Amino acid sequence: LTKLILWGGTKLNTLEGLEKLTSLETLILEHIPKVHSLEVLSQLPQLKRLVIHSSSSSDKHLLFDSFEPLSHLPSLEVLDLAGVVSADGSLFSLGKLQTLKQLYLGNLFSIEEVARLAGCFPHLDAECLEPYSAGQGGLGAMKCKKCRTSQIMLNGKRGKKSRLFVCPKCQADVVAEHVALFRELQTA
Repeated sequence: LTKLILWGGTKLNTLEGLEKLTSLETLILEHIPKVHSLEVLSQLPQLKRLVIHSSSSSDKHLLFDSFEPLSHLPSLEVLDLAGVVSADGSLFSLGKLQTLKQLYLGNLFSIEEVARLAGCFPHLDAECLEPYSAGQGGLGAMKCKKCRTSQIMLNGKRGKKSRLFVCPKCQADVVAEHVALFRELQTA
């Protein structure tokens, strides 16, 4: 077995047993809200593509103890964690994934975590590792009420009251400040 998709596993509370699938190359886990440990995944040496998503019909995020077990995947090339967070809020261990070619993250992490991870992958073409995202995921449809310019999404949270979507024209100072902080943290 090289590909496995587990979808809508609302009764599933562990991934135990997957460690036996050592030839697994693609694993897609969709909406597994009762699973909190990714430890078993560290025993899948052939895994090249890992997708973990919360349900698109739910505004709840999947919460895992840590992403640290993922750092032990020597063949991982594609990692997609949409709607997924870790209890410790850390992305640090993902920086050890030197075979990574594609990365997708939800905008659920602090600017410090996102920028530091971006520093680990200076040549990775991943919009989630840039200071802001423009135009993907329907962002182009979100227009500034004042000037009708397409808004951008600032990557990395800066506190509960920080803005997520801003107008690059009307709020150029906010964008510049965010980019400067992101770049400073990225090289720290």
